[in-house]
Amino acid sequence: MSQRMRYLRGRIGFWLFLAGMASAVVIMALAGGAKARTLGSSPMALALNQELFQPAFAATPSGEFRTVVVNGHPQGMSGPAIGPFQSGSGLFIRDGADASGREESRESLRDGKRRLPLSSERSDEEQERERCWEEHTVCKGETLIAIARQYPVGVKDILRANELDNPDRLDLGQKLFIPRSSDVIPRVIEERERIRQERERKQRRAEPLEMKEYTVQEGDSLWSIAGKFDLDINTLFGCNDLKNPDYLKPGVTLQIPNQDGILYKVEKGDTLSEIAKKYGTYAEAVLASNRFGEQRTLKKGEEIFLPRAKPHVSVFESGRGVPGGGSGFRWPMSSHSVSSGFGWRRDPFSGGRDFHTGIDITASRGAVIRASTAGRVAYAGWMGGYGRVVVLSHKSGYTSLYAHCQSLLVHKGQYVPRGKAIARVGTSGRSTGPHLHFEVRRNNSAINPKKVLQ
Repeated sequence: MSQRMRYLRGRIGFWLFLAGMASAVVIMALAGGAKARTLGSSPMALALNQELFQPAFAATPSGEFRTVVVNGHPQGMSGPAIGPFQSGSGLFIRDGADASGREESRESLRDGKRRLPLSSERSDEEQERERCWEEHTVCKGETLIAIARQYPVGVKDILRANELDNPDRLDLGQKLFIPRSSDVIPRVIEERERIRQERERKQRRAEPLEMKEYTVQEGDSLWSIAGKFDLDINTLFGCNDLKNPDYLKPGVTLQIPNQDGILYKVEKGDTLSEIAKKYGTYAEAVLASNRFGEQRTLKKGEEIFLPRAKPHVSVFESGRGVPGGGSGFRWPMSSHSVSSGFGWRRDPFSGGRDFHTGIDITASRGAVIRASTAGRVAYAGWMGGYGRVVVLSHKSGYTSLYAHCQSLLVHKGQYVPRGKAIARVGTSGRSTGPHLHFEVRRNNSAINPKKVLQ
């Protein structure tokens, strides 16, 4: 390189240096002025202030990310924004105020990081839960010991917080409140009681009944109709006289209510409180749905709607004092494989949480079902979502039920010894596939069949 070229390069470098210094002075002056005014008033302001070097997405306590706007500018991961920016309502956190519009202290801005107020992200109830407890949903096969290992408290603390008597009795889908320490257990118990009371208040309310008619179309099934109107399948059974829904013919008219529940025909001597208790609902809800006002005298033969109730299986009550059989039950099939156990579970149709009153035994279509113990046939026929069923009455108040059958091999009133073939496995009723739904009840209360099976 010639001497003249080196000379020119040196001169150019010198002038570039001077221009850079002058630019820096101007920029620093602009940045100083930005302290006293919004940068949006300057069309080409480049912010060097430390407060303005914010990431575009601030992590919330829930682990999600949200855009942060400072002084009217969306902050990018590579540095500050250039030029004015109009922030959108509800999408950004404005400087000087949280998401709800409350003023934010300047002390929340330091070390170059914006501290998002907890109240701007969570409700009071969520904040309380964050401080005191977590919710845990029991999964299949989980034990209390295994659950306790996941948290900083022991089995005894979980038992106390949830007021559980038996550590070995957990139901699938059951929700447990896990305290963060032993000190907060009283507050957790208070919260559980508050939730229970709130749930009960909701169940005591009901919408006024509105009933409309639906004409069955070609290709309809009872299950598709229930899904179309967002109703439980038992509601359609409880509001319509369905002898055998497997043969639901086009043109048949169904009564469709605007809420889950059943229709009930009042019998002599019935009282509102007794009916509500029998069907697991509340008298206040019955009054509200039927527009009865605060008081109402029931008349024999009139039809009333029972919100959130399900069809009542009265044949179970006939098991008291019936000769034959006992509490020693054998498996009703050669298969001992249980696909769904007794207790709370996620309903395979609605996806909601529901109580499973028996066990589902895996079997192929047409497999023989045998009497679990000796008894008398209290019922043999179609029974709502159970499909084709056999109900046997035994001594000491026990009854057993065999549901979703393809065909029945016995009739009502017949005495059957233990091990006698009574039906064949099918998919009738509310069933996802061939299996036997097996129940054992004592004095009309469902018990876990595994407790009495030998």
